[in-house]
Amino acid sequence: MNKGKIKNYILILMVIVCIFLSAQVWVQIPNNYFEFVSSGNKEPEEDQYIDLWNIVRPEKYTLDSGEEYTVLYNDNDYEFWNKTLEILKTCFSDNSLQISDVYNGDIVPNKYIKMDFSSQLPAEIFLKKMDIKNSSLKDKIGNIKNITISLSQKESIYIYNGVNTLKLVCENLDLDSIQREISSFNFDEHTKYNYNENIDGYKLMVPIPDVESVLNPIFVKSEIDISDSDYIQKIAKDYYKEDYDYVRRFDKISGDIVYVYNNEKIINIFQNGLLDFYDAVEESENDNGVYSSLIEALKFIDNFLGFPENGYLSRVDTIQKEGNFGYKFVFSYKVKDKPIIFSQIREEQALEVEVFGNKVVSYKRYIRNIDESKKDQMKNEKNVISASEVDFDFIVNLYIKEKEIIEPNHEEIKKNLVESIQDIHLAYFDLSRKSKEQQLLIVWVVETDTKRYIFNAITGMLREEQNK
Repeated sequence: MNKGKIKNYILILMVIVCIFLSAQVWVQIPNNYFEFVSSGNKEPEEDQYIDLWNIVRPEKYTLDSGEEYTVLYNDNDYEFWNKTLEILKTCFSDNSLQISDVYNGDIVPNKYIKMDFSSQLPAEIFLKKMDIKNSSLKDKIGNIKNITISLSQKESIYIYNGVNTLKLVCENLDLDSIQREISSFNFDEHTKYNYNENIDGYKLMVPIPDVESVLNPIFVKSEIDISDSDYIQKIAKDYYKEDYDYVRRFDKISGDIVYVYNNEKIINIFQNGLLDFYDAVEESENDNGVYSSLIEALKFIDNFLGFPENGYLSRVDTIQKEGNFGYKFVFSYKVKDKPIIFSQIREEQALEVEVFGNKVVSYKRYIRNIDESKKDQMKNEKNVISASEVDFDFIVNLYIKEKEIIEPNHEEIKKNLVESIQDIHLAYFDLSRKSKEQQLLIVWVVETDTKRYIFNAITGMLREEQNK
């Protein structure tokens, strides 16, 4: 047999082997393979461990019976939020739904419960989660800043989108359950609020909490202790997984630690406990909407240190990098049922996640936990001054300086500023300048439409002026 025939036989044998192996591969392809590869534009499935409505939830609940008034910062003892979600879904699904009126500003009925979010949240999040396929409704509502349910009306709810209040009328609404819940609500068990208060003789347009003493300070420590080398290594291993052996670690003179994989997936862990993850932005064919991006963000958090206790979605921003559009999700949390106000001296919030397409490219985490080793120093409450006694003249002087008013009328400016106040509440203020022995201080937060003024609730002195 000559060499030519041998080569032909070998070639024929190789073709037969290739055909056989190919057949085996096709046989072993999962049944849902083609569904998987073609699902690029489908909504990502929500992880079974993610309770979206426990994260997308109001920051506060305002109850006004017409005779009594209070504000709650959680509804753990009630079902206000769950009942409201049922009402919203019924209304959004109702074919008879009509937006009967549009009012300028934040308008509420005489008796109501109002659920306020930290900022305007895209209506798409609510509609997608509720599986409401009504694009015109999404366009008409736009955003949701608060939801108000009347205690006397039967067929309508109110949604404030940050600009206008929309009155939604739905024939199939059942408001009896939540209205009965509030009618039996015991206002005496909760914080009283004072109307007809004034600052230096000028009437406040909002009620203020009648509080005499509050736990202050609260000692906290950073969630991540950079001196715990085993824990720091575990964070890196949990993220990089099988690629960890190819990761480079750099220990900086400052004490910060940097992990780098392939010059892209970078984890910075700073001395104060801030974790900053960055990945390259890639051009994506998937133009994910805000709901899909939020689910991607929550799944990433769930797999990377988990979601903080008492955390909630506080802001959603549209962002652009390298010609790509995405979303930034900012999360906050509460301590002792009070919101935390972060000093704007630093840029970071408690938790920030940036998503482009279906990829998380930035993840910043700076959570402060109560330092239980100092619980003996956190037993006693401290007396606080009334919100009407804060040093408001300081605000007037700041306003004059900012506006460069040459011949100011102090009293006229003060009167206008007092009348512009939209909310006054207590919160804890986090300066967050070091990782240990840090204190959260009780403060009065005075809010206008453009500014947030932080006053020491013990002394009344201004701690910080913030732009909203």
